[in-house]
Amino acid sequence: MRANFGRPLSGVRVVDATSLLPGGLATRLLADLGAEVVKVEPPGGEAGRHLPPLDDGLSVYYRLTAGGKRVRFLDLKTPRGRAALDGVLARADVLIHSLRPGAARRLRLSERDVAARHPRLVQVRIAGFRGSERPLTI
Repeated sequence: MRANFGRPLSGVRVVDATSLLPGGLATRLLADLGAEVVKVEPPGGEAGRHLPPLDDGLSVYYRLTAGGKRVRFLDLKTPRGRAALDGVLARADVLIHSLRPGAARRLRLSERDVAARHPRLVQVRIAGFRGSERPLTI
């Protein structure tokens, strides 16, 4: 393998199941550094697609945070959508999500659930509030 100093994360596969700014910018940076980022959105897209100001019907904010990513529309509330996500995760190195702990459990995306199905996957959860699950969750 040749060194690629311009794209140091080339070959790393990231699944972005975040919404809004913190996760969007974090995964955009990973894409800019060469990671292959797959953004998972609900059918119809995430709410950030429609935040003003709009440019040609799409949020300027969304264009900033979604650049360099491939998008998969999956309904994670259905068994079929969760199975499709498991297929994506089977080929991934990293999962980044911003689900609240209760939602993650209902969707079978809690840390334990994901680790049981994908033990080598690095998991990152971006929490909206400190201590939402543990005292030092970030």
